[in-house]
Amino acid sequence: MGDGDRRASPRYSGGSTSILLIWSEGENNHELKGQLRDLSMNGGAALTAWEPSLSVGARVWFHLEHQEGGPWLAAKVVGVSKKGFLRKRARLIRWMFEEPCNYDIFKRAISDFSRDSSNEDVETPGFDRRDWRD
Repeated sequence: MGDGDRRASPRYSGGSTSILLIWSEGENNHELKGQLRDLSMNGGAALTAWEPSLSVGARVWFHLEHQEGGPWLAAKVVGVSKKGFLRKRARLIRWMFEEPCNYDIFKRAISDFSRDSSNEDVETPGFDRRDWRD
């Protein structure tokens, strides 16, 4: 995290993970597909097609697109910004989860996460597990 970053938890790359955001406006329900840009336990961001009715403060439901039967997470939109050529092609939607992100969703969503952490012991001359020697 940079010096000006105020996030409570670090964000991880979402790679090409496809997501869905849904929300209601009166009697109408809206669905927006996007590519996850980054994710933390507290929120995330995705690049999406332009959606004029989605605004800062809107309550949305976040879901991994190809995870049928998986949970939906409630979130609040905290930013909508234009991206791309002449700022017409896509929007960066940023949100904050109402509760911390479900860990199973987090593991499936981020591209750099590995369930298996390989920390093999390496034999190093002068090192014993009990002490260091010169």
